Amino acid sequence: MNVVDAIAVRAILIFFIGLEVMSNLFATIATIAYKTGHLGFVGAMGGQMPGDDYRPFVPLMNAIPWWIHALWVCAALLYVVSAGLLVTQRRAGAFPAFLSGFGLALIAKLSSGIIIAKTGLQPVVSPAGTIAGRLIQAIPEFILPLAIALVLFVLWRSRKSAGSPA
Repeated sequence: MNVVDAIAVRAILIFFIGLEVMSNLFATIATIAYKTGHLGFVGAMGGQMPGDDYRPFVPLMNAIPWWIHALWVCAALLYVVSAGLLVTQRRAGAFPAFLSGFGLALIAKLSSGIIIAKTGLQPVVSPAGTIAGRLIQAIPEFILPLAIALVLFVLWRSRKSAGSPA
């Protein structure tokens, strides 16, 4: 039996994919709440932002165009599809779905960085002057999704080589 086929391993994968879903939806939810006047909700979300305050992010919320939010939402939906496939007999399909979501999330991240730079705004990040601080910041953005993709790739390759349905 493949280790990735174990229910516990799939449950852990689904949990981490859920974190990726929330990570991709966070900025969009905060922006929609801010622009619709739900400042109490945005204030509550501010506890998850650097400095525990949403106000430094308002210029960024106004600068990020809708199509980048659409990319984040599509990436989140692909992550949900990937997690859903993990609970079916078509588990190997989780890898292409996750990889597609990660690609969209990466395009959105790079595009938003370019837009922020062109507007002259400074990205608001938590202090990470040390190498360890920068590595900690990279975990949810790059390291965790790449680790998930690696495990899903192993599952995909094992299913593909065994001739199981993708």
